[in-house]
This record gives sequence, structure tokens and C-alpha cells, in this order.
Amino acid sequence: MKKYILYIGCLIFILALGNELNAQGKTHEQDIRTVFAKLVLSSQAKNYDEATGLISIDTGKEVSDNQHKQKVRRICNQVYALLQLSDYSIADYNATFDDGITHYNLIVKFVSGEQEIEKRFQFIESNDKYLLDKID
Repeated sequence: MKKYILYIGCLIFILALGNELNAQGKTHEQDIRTVFAKLVLSSQAKNYDEATGLISIDTGKEVSDNQHKQKVRRICNQVYALLQLSDYSIADYNATFDDGITHYNLIVKFVSGEQEIEKRFQFIESNDKYLLDKID
């Protein structure tokens, strides 16, 4: 009887842990979708100051404030150009572990007529918030 109760207790613990991990994954995705939506709005408005808080500074490199501003402008202009040519939809979300860093990837499809462009927006977590690291 004690083994049966222990078995049931372990099963409940495993199920609860699985649900918690799944919920955390959903939270990451929702947060990243929110950051992406803010980036889209900032890019459309050419609001580089707001976008600065959404884009990471290159890690591992000495980066001046001016270089970071150039990166922000380049990314915003790239997003703006894609939005001017086409509609977009989020196709997929996944996480990868590269160079000791977890990257949260949002796969976005930009569609214009019969042409379809797929871009991967890579986000990293920094100080409890998600920042765009790069676009592939």
C-alpha cells in the first residue's frame, strides 16, 4: 500500500513539473511575441529611441553608444523595409543553445504576392527581459 501511494505521489510530481516547464515555455514565447510586436511598431514609426530598449548590445565586444545606435537603425530599417513590401505571419517558435547562450527564435514569414521570405529573429534574455540579438 505504501509503495502504491509513493508511486502515485511521484506520478503527480512528474506531471506537475512537466506542466510547469510547459507553462514557462509558453511564457517565453508570449513575451518574445510582445517584444517583436513592439519592434514592429517602433520600426514603422522610426522610433529608434524606443527600439534601443528592444535590441541587444553586441556581447563580447567593445561597443560604443554610437555603434549600438547604428545597429538599432540598421535593424529597424530592415524590419521597416520588409513590412513595406509584404504582410507577415509568425510561422514558428523554438529555442536553441549556442555558444553557451539560449537563443529564443521567432520564425517570421513575410509574404508579398507569390514571393515568401522567411526570417529568423533571434532573441536573448538579459536582466529578466528579452532583447533582439540578430536577424537571419
